[in-house]
Amino acid sequence: MGLTERIDAVCKARGWSDRAWSLKAGLSSQYIHTARVRAERDPSYRLPEKGAAALAAVAQVPTEWLRFGRGTMDTTAPAPSAEPRPDARAMFVQQLARSIADLAAAGDDDAARKASQLLTELLTDETPAQAPPRARSA
Repeated sequence: MGLTERIDAVCKARGWSDRAWSLKAGLSSQYIHTARVRAERDPSYRLPEKGAAALAAVAQVPTEWLRFGRGTMDTTAPAPSAEPRPDARAMFVQQLARSIADLAAAGDDDAARKASQLLTELLTDETPAQAPPRARSA
């Protein structure tokens, strides 16, 4: 069984498209499509180790099977949960919120206020119009 057939087997077993599987693994949306094209052009093509590991983990199949066709695809494993992987942005926002709380607790209200404003802008994806630079007082 070649790489394209193994990809097909996983997509069919999990009910995923190439794009969905790529994104679930945290890879580019075209990752699997590109792998298919390369495998069709060169039957000896193998998925890169890191990409294969990410794809195998999210699909709950052995990496060795996915990369090299060794062993079997363990279809007895339950389908992966629908819960998304931890969102890096959400984790970053939580860290920022804790840092703002630390600033406020330390009595640095101006810094906490400014950081809160920046966090709000990040969350709403709104960037205020660029204000002209302040003149320094002598």
